[in-house]
Amino acid sequence: MVQAYLGLLIVGTQLAQHWRAFDLFDKSMGVFLIVALLLSPTTELWRKRSGKDVRFSNLAAVGYTLVWITAITFGIHSH
Repeated sequence: MVQAYLGLLIVGTQLAQHWRAFDLFDKSMGVFLIVALLLSPTTELWRKRSGKDVRFSNLAAVGYTLVWITAITFGIHSH
C-alpha cells in the first residue's frame, strides 16, 4: 500500500512540474491518472477496514496498466 501512495507522489510531482507545458489532452490524462492512482489503493484500504481480503493482484494490475498508459500517452505527446 505504501508503494502505491509513493507512486502517486512521484507521478503527482512530475505532473506538477510539467503542468504548464501540457495541452488539454495531457492535463486531462494527468488528472485521470492521479484520480485512478488515488482510488485504487484507497479502495483496497477500505476493503481491509471492512474485514474483506485485500486484493493485491488488483493493485498490481491497476498499477501496471496506469504505468503503461502514462508511458504511452506522455511518451507520444512529448515528441
